[in-house]
Amino acid sequence: MVAIYSNKDYIGINQYDGKIGRRMVRNMTNGTRLQAIMMTLLMITTIFVAFVPNTTAQGIHLKPTLAISPMNPPSREVVVTPSSIGAASFSATVAVSKPPAVGTVMVTLDGSCSTGWPTVVSPQSIPFTAPNSIQITITVVVPQATPTSSIGKVIVSGLATYPGGSVASTSSATVTIVQYFRIQPQAQMSFVTINPGGQAVMSLDLYNRGNGLDSIQIDITNLKELSKKNWMVAATAYEVSNVPQDEYGTIKISVKSAKPQYGIDHKMAEITYIQLTVKSGNAEIAGAVVTKSYMFAVVVDGWGIPGFDVTFLIIAFGMVAAGLAYRKKSKF
Repeated sequence: MVAIYSNKDYIGINQYDGKIGRRMVRNMTNGTRLQAIMMTLLMITTIFVAFVPNTTAQGIHLKPTLAISPMNPPSREVVVTPSSIGAASFSATVAVSKPPAVGTVMVTLDGSCSTGWPTVVSPQSIPFTAPNSIQITITVVVPQATPTSSIGKVIVSGLATYPGGSVASTSSATVTIVQYFRIQPQAQMSFVTINPGGQAVMSLDLYNRGNGLDSIQIDITNLKELSKKNWMVAATAYEVSNVPQDEYGTIKISVKSAKPQYGIDHKMAEITYIQLTVKSGNAEIAGAVVTKSYMFAVVVDGWGIPGFDVTFLIIAFGMVAAGLAYRKKSKF
C-alpha cells in the first residue's frame, strides 16, 4: 500500500509491504513535487493493470475464448467393399465464452483427413452473440476398396473472430478400415490332354481380391476318388502366404493318369476332372468362411502300353522302321 502526504517543505511517501511499514521522506523543491506525484500515480496504475488478466490495451474488455471438445467417439472402424464406399461420423461441442462488451463472435469450422478422404463439418459457421456451446457433426467418406493399411486422422479446426482479434482451437479422431476377404482362382489353361499313363503339370494363380494381406489355401476335394482309379495327383504347395491386395501366388499341380494294366490300352477323349476348393486362410482366422471352387479337366486320349510311355514308344517304332528300311536298301 502507498500513502502520499505533503506540507510546505516536503512530500512524504509511506510504503507498506503488508507486515512491516517503513517511511521514506524526501525533501523536495516546489518544482519537483508534481513530478513525484505523477510517478507515484503511474506506479499505482501499473500495479492495478498487472493484476487484471485478459484485458485489452485499455484494460477494459476481457477476450473471448474458443474450445472444441474431444471428438466422440475417439475412433471408428469403417466397412468398405470392392464396389461400395464407407463413412464415419463423429460429434464434438464448440464452446465460446465472451464478455458483454465484445460484439458477435463468428466461428468458422473446417474438416480434413490425413489420407485425403473427403471430410464435411456441419454446421460450418456459427455466430455467437452470447456465451454458448453448440454440437457439431464431422463426417468422413472412405473410398471403395480402401486397404486396411490406411489409417486416417480426422481433424476439425475452428477459428473464432471478433472485433479486434481471433482465437483458434482443434480436435481430432481416428478412422481405421475393416478387412474384407475375396479370392479368385485363375489358370491360363483349365484343361490338358495326355495319353493313357501320361502326366502333365498345371499352374493355378490364386488372386487376393480383398483389401489386406491374405494366405490362400487349396484342397484337392476328389483326391480319394482319383486314387481309387490309380491316378496320382499332388500340388507343389497347398498354401500361398501373405499375398498383398490385388496380387497373386501360383501353385503347380502334377497329374499322372493310370497306366494300362493288361495289353495295349486305347482311350478316346476320356475326361477326368481335378476338383479343387480354394479358401481364404485369414478369413478363417477372423471367423468367416470364404471359399471358391475350381476344376481342371484332364483329357485322356490315345494309346498306352503297360510299362511304356507312349512318346518313347513312338520314338522306338520310328527307330525300328528306319532300321528295317536301311536293311532293305542294303540288300539291293
